[in-house]
Amino acid sequence: MKIGWKTHSLSTFRSAFMLCLCLTPANVSHADLPAKVGNTVLPSLAPMLENVLPAVVNVSVTNISQQPVGLLQDPFLRQFFDLPGTNPVTEKNAGSGVILDATAGLIVTNHHVVEDAQSISVTLYNEQELQAEVIGTDDATDLALLRVQSRFLQSLPPGDSDALRIGDFVVAVGNPFGLGHSVTSGIVSALGRTGLGIEHYEDFIQTDASINPGNSGGALVNLRGELIGINTAILAPGGGNIGIGFAIPINRIQLLTAQLIQYGDIKRGILGVVSEDLPHEYTSSETATTRKGALITRVIPRSPAAKSNIEPGDIVVQIGEQAIDSASDLRNTLGLIRAGSKRRIRFWRGAQLKEIQVIIEDPELLVADSERIYRQLSGANFLDITISTRNGPRGAILIASVDAGTQAAKLGLKRDDIIIAVNQNRIESLDELRAEIEQASTPFSLNLERDGQVVILKIL
Repeated sequence: MKIGWKTHSLSTFRSAFMLCLCLTPANVSHADLPAKVGNTVLPSLAPMLENVLPAVVNVSVTNISQQPVGLLQDPFLRQFFDLPGTNPVTEKNAGSGVILDATAGLIVTNHHVVEDAQSISVTLYNEQELQAEVIGTDDATDLALLRVQSRFLQSLPPGDSDALRIGDFVVAVGNPFGLGHSVTSGIVSALGRTGLGIEHYEDFIQTDASINPGNSGGALVNLRGELIGINTAILAPGGGNIGIGFAIPINRIQLLTAQLIQYGDIKRGILGVVSEDLPHEYTSSETATTRKGALITRVIPRSPAAKSNIEPGDIVVQIGEQAIDSASDLRNTLGLIRAGSKRRIRFWRGAQLKEIQVIIEDPELLVADSERIYRQLSGANFLDITISTRNGPRGAILIASVDAGTQAAKLGLKRDDIIIAVNQNRIESLDELRAEIEQASTPFSLNLERDGQVVILKIL
């Protein structure tokens, strides 16, 4: 059996660490302690785990990939003999899952565990093997929701991840590789971890409970046996555990799975702002109206924010019932709001606290069809954004999507490319892009930022 590993680099720790997804709490062997010392009964997690273990399942995934075989790995031979040069190869990957709802048969796991799966099977605590269907997945938070049918299911009661404190004891439980359960313990090391580059929306519980490769989707529980998170990643040098693991909080999971159950997907809306944490001069001022919040640095034209008269310089402190303490809070909160939903937003403008109602819109309403700007770019969608530079923030154009097989794709445009110039002339908005292209003679060049590198494409 081939066990899949998925890794990401953390820019902050790039020289030393590797981020490993597909996690397994380590099986560490220790000498057993006696049940009693004299007449004193020793504390044990066993009673709590008797209720937790049946709710943590093994998830086995079958993928079929095309791989070169023998001499046909040589591309010249394949071309010369007009042969495909690949055979279908079956691969098996393993992870864990947690039963959220025994009556409905709902199991949560990580998106990357079931991504591109041809078939998914779930093995229960009693070794019963079931076929699972995917209800929905969300790549941006690395969550997937499965459904099975069985009368032998036992779910975990949810805890309240918002009530967690640094230092709370936690237990990591997994079911790796079909070998049986594995349990480790530790504490909550940090809360609200962001900026790790693991997923698009990050708000992780950090724990030092030993979590090692092989068990994505395992449970993080408190000492009452309540589910407080789903283990999803570790920070590790050379693949080994150093006591820095991350879990997705259960409160976030519940909001996302509710959308997956109702709609089968997560359709995020957009407010249309770019924000940053409050600078030091704001928080250190004796006259500051607030020392927490997200400072709005740019408002996207035609967006809900623009329609509601939100302005650069406003400080958002609350969306709905959720307090906003930072730019990451703003981003993560918006990431849970489905397009079309209405929310109350509170923000400071100078010394005045304002409150407005905003409809969080579908981001597709804000993107511009590239064909309207230039026919040869058809198949891409553009969006006004703000990027950070050494000279401060400025506007640019994000390529929000590129349809396969279109002219834009053939020219080499890719999703998440950022257009920064036309013929070396800086642009900061869609209007400027359109004007520069209209004035340019063909062929002209587009200057792009792609994965931190500058790319120049010639457009005929």
